[in-house]
Amino acid sequence: HLQGLDLPQIPQEISEFHMTTTVDVARNILTGLRPLHVLTSLTHLNAANNHLGEVEEDLHLLTNLQFLDLSHNRILSLVAVIRTMTKLSKLALDGNPLQQL
Repeated sequence: HLQGLDLPQIPQEISEFHMTTTVDVARNILTGLRPLHVLTSLTHLNAANNHLGEVEEDLHLLTNLQFLDLSHNRILSLVAVIRTMTKLSKLALDGNPLQQL
């Protein structure tokens, strides 16, 4: 878990943990989620309370993702890729200035 460390970005070394199923990067100052897109076994991602302004297109590579918490960020709109994430059963977006879904 990497929560509450005031990280400005996710360490590149995380991409070495290919079999990781849960990542918690909440309560940092992240503006992006790369290199998490390479963690294809990921089922739970908590990125709440960061400075994310957008949802990156390469999130579609997380085909096993079931839980995605992006609450309390700066997200204005969602990319269509969210609709292609067929295993996603929980998406938290509260606390964002969403203007378009």
